[in-house]
Amino acid sequence: MQNRIKIGAKIKMNVIETKYTDTAKKSRIVTGTVAEVYPTFVLIDLGKYKVCAYIRDLNNCASIAI
Repeated sequence: MQNRIKIGAKIKMNVIETKYTDTAKKSRIVTGTVAEVYPTFVLIDLGKYKVCAYIRDLNNCASIAI
């Protein structure tokens, strides 16, 4: 059975932060709150900003680039 992601759930994910002027990539684990759920992706509130991530990437523990 597929895991269901609900609004308000806490999600831990591996985030890769990239900057346009920096060649180094920093990876860290971030906890966010699910703000909206769509058929193929979710909107995650990280406090300062919100990001979109595919549900399949979250289920497969893939890294998300910001």
